[in-house]
Amino acid sequence: MRVLHFVETFSRLSQTFIFDYIRELDRQGSDSHVLTLKRENEQERPYSKVHIVEFPPRWNRQRTWRKFKLTVTGRRNTPLDIWWLRRIGISRSIRKLRPTVIHAHFGQMGVRIAPLARRHRIPLVVTFYGYDASGVPRDPAWFVRYQDLWPQASAVVVLSERMKERVLELGCPASKVHIVRIGKRLEEYPFRLPSRPVRHLISVGRLVEKKGHLDLIDAVGQLHAEGVDLEVSIIGEGPLRGLLEERIRAHGLEGRVTLLGAMAHAQVIQHMRAADAFVLTSKTAENGDQEGTPTVLLEAQAMGLPCVSTWHAGIPEQIPEGSHWLLAAEGDVPGIADRIRALARCGIDELEALAVAGRRQVESMYEIGDRARQLSDLYRQVSRAP
Repeated sequence: MRVLHFVETFSRLSQTFIFDYIRELDRQGSDSHVLTLKRENEQERPYSKVHIVEFPPRWNRQRTWRKFKLTVTGRRNTPLDIWWLRRIGISRSIRKLRPTVIHAHFGQMGVRIAPLARRHRIPLVVTFYGYDASGVPRDPAWFVRYQDLWPQASAVVVLSERMKERVLELGCPASKVHIVRIGKRLEEYPFRLPSRPVRHLISVGRLVEKKGHLDLIDAVGQLHAEGVDLEVSIIGEGPLRGLLEERIRAHGLEGRVTLLGAMAHAQVIQHMRAADAFVLTSKTAENGDQEGTPTVLLEAQAMGLPCVSTWHAGIPEQIPEGSHWLLAAEGDVPGIADRIRALARCGIDELEALAVAGRRQVESMYEIGDRARQLSDLYRQVSRAP
């Protein structure tokens, strides 16, 4: 079984889940290759079977003809023209590698490779991760492209029941939708029972609207005004950093809320081990951007950190039902403050119960070996179909 994974950039630090899946599939006997437009973080994410899409040679017949047409019409290259040239390199790679299945990661990449998968008569699996199912199809042009994608895809993979509902709303046939949850290698996240009350919280995520960091800072500001003694560390970088710094100063939270910037994954794990609890106050951004199922919530629970979060996207499916009292409505600052306050008042026995339930949830639903086997079964299923 040779699987060609098509991803725009391999491997972004924010896309550990794709890298982990590919390694695990290889470990289980799948011959996984990566086809990408750009290679990143090669030292941190070593993988030998990576193929970068190249432009066709300067005097390639198709490229020369295309250039002649542009010259005659007086047009300049557009993004569509550039993509047309990339398709020549993609097609060449497909002919060379002869995969059994093509797996496109993110809906946009599925749209781009679907015509080539069909031309080469290779089954196509497309995984949606979040924004590609929420924000992208709000653009009418992409909504139409998705309508073209559904009949060309052999299978559409989503991460949660909520995301399944979303792609069904977008017109994907129910028979093609499969839930394969994010997988984590649990031995990399040693479990530890809580040993002290919650005073130090940590949050991890890009400094963008959908992560809800402004709501978190406002909630901590409310608790600080009440005299609740807490510290919060936020790991991540992004366009909202300046606004977050202003909000921290406005609440007088200097020294209590710290923006630590972007970090390598190993450093993130070290900071999480030093924390008492995890918080992620995700929300729907104005442009429709939503989470899928944030991997940091799985990592935190695997390590034994109680988690405060929101009723957003697939997050409630990640949190044990008995811990749903720690979920606030998205954007509800007083509600977020209430959950953090309640968690800070918990005794050690209550914290231990939350930690054990969270670890069991990850073990039962998000262990990477089981999820990779589920993907392998899906590959075999689509490869046998007419």
